[in-house]
Amino acid sequence: MCSHFLLGSLFWTSSIVSNSNADQLSQPTGLYVDSHGAVYVADGAKDDVLKFKAGRKTGVLVAGETDYYGDDANHLNYPAGLFVDEIDKNYLYICDGNNNRIQRWSSDGSTATTVAGSSSAYHSSALNSFYNPRSVIIDPTGKQMYISDASNNRIVRWPLKNGKQGQVVLQPTGVHALNSPHGIKFDADNNLYVADSGNYRILKFLFNKASCRTQSG
Repeated sequence: MCSHFLLGSLFWTSSIVSNSNADQLSQPTGLYVDSHGAVYVADGAKDDVLKFKAGRKTGVLVAGETDYYGDDANHLNYPAGLFVDEIDKNYLYICDGNNNRIQRWSSDGSTATTVAGSSSAYHSSALNSFYNPRSVIIDPTGKQMYISDASNNRIVRWPLKNGKQGQVVLQPTGVHALNSPHGIKFDADNNLYVADSGNYRILKFLFNKASCRTQSG
């Protein structure tokens, strides 16, 4: 196994004050790599999302406003998980963590729409709300979003088009209970992997069977 430095700064020096340049990162909290090799990075501390084209180390702002947070449509507050829908207009879906919502941004960064959760930054355990969403993906059918609702300790499924509320699909009890789930990912067999961060483990949920397995941790 080997590693390579890709983006950001290797060293913190006194000449970097705000770390607000387009090739600098402050607190990367989400990552997505598209089929063309472009890397999208959510920066929670800077409240923005940058896009780095393949081979480039200078990013372009595609969502939010650097170093400014807010709860209006065009601002973010601690963005986290990202997903790019390359089938449908390259929409960028963002877990807007402290605003407790999912934002959909156009590929050119010009417009943003709340597609899940509240537009008022309110949090709760109601099915039309989130509490600290951390990851969003679109399922293989292209019709549903899956969101890790971290502080509600659950995974929610939400209709991609005109959804008014979600459906809890994973909130197990007992030994498989979730504790601050973060990253989620489907495999080729439609099994769902969950980074159960508060329990220090990765869980594999078999959607066609009433069981799950601990993969690591």
